[in-house]
Amino acid sequence: GSASLILVVGLDMDDDIVVQSWDFSVFEKNAPMPWAHGWDGLPIGTVIDWKLLQRESPDYTGPALWLLGLFAKKQDFEFADKALRLVKAGILKGGSAGFASRKVYKIKDPAERKKLGMVGDKGLVLDENILLEFSPCTIPSNQGAYAQLVSAKSRGMLEADDINLMRELHRVR
Repeated sequence: GSASLILVVGLDMDDDIVVQSWDFSVFEKNAPMPWAHGWDGLPIGTVIDWKLLQRESPDYTGPALWLLGLFAKKQDFEFADKALRLVKAGILKGGSAGFASRKVYKIKDPAERKKLGMVGDKGLVLDENILLEFSPCTIPSNQGAYAQLVSAKSRGMLEADDINLMRELHRVR
């Protein structure tokens, strides 16, 4: 099964602002989907499609990172199937992008920090971000990130349960 995620700009729970400027060059070679940024564990799936899109919502208008993740089959990885079932049930709604930033800014002007919603001395602006992975997780740092169930079959990507065909389709696109 599959699920998509949209990440938006704005203050995250660390008071950071992640500018929606994404470099996919590293990500496109692997596109892993670990559980909750667990880089030392097995992935629960892979990301088969990604892009920047324009988002309009009551709390944000602008570019947003969109990702389509494919969860491992139940017979291949029981935990991944459990995570997917929680997404389908609307219980697991969060996701998070793992990335490295080429540019990190510390806004020092108190008036500018206040205008951006930054409190105290916390918070950075992260720009020119290199996407490394996408992780479904219980509590994402960016509360504007949310998961939305998407049927891979309805998107014209063959059978949603056939992970091998999905991977092949992704390779040739």
